[in-house]
Amino acid sequence: MSLRTKKITLSNDLFFESVEEMLEQGLTVDIRVKGLSMRPFLRNEQDSVRLVRVSTEELERGDVVLFRHKGHHTLHRYCGEREGKLLFKGDGNCLLEERVEAADVVARVESVVRPDGSTILRGSKGWGRASRHSLMCKALRTPIFIAKQIVKKIIRR
Repeated sequence: MSLRTKKITLSNDLFFESVEEMLEQGLTVDIRVKGLSMRPFLRNEQDSVRLVRVSTEELERGDVVLFRHKGHHTLHRYCGEREGKLLFKGDGNCLLEERVEAADVVARVESVVRPDGSTILRGSKGWGRASRHSLMCKALRTPIFIAKQIVKKIIRR
């Protein structure tokens, strides 16, 4: 007997409303990653993440967290607190950061599943290695990005 799958399309609002409901019930939720802001740690439409509900007291610097920001759900790395707000940055973003209230935190990524089926567990050596690699790439990209912005301003004059 073969299983048939049917692809359906939901609005992001409805999708994440369902995700939040399942997390509130104590379930884990697996979602496919969409977007480029966490590359190369998370790869657009290739990797999946397993989410678990988390309190802000449980967050550790470097955790990858799902949170609400300006009407959207975002999956970025937790960088700490500043001026009473939680600070997040995408590994693939050079300058952009998000500051949110504790109430906007939805879940933490507990594992990443690659297309080949391999799993990277939060806190494992593989997680640390992949995180360091991603952040090293960001450290190299940021000065290049800033230099390009300076050159563009000079050319415009």
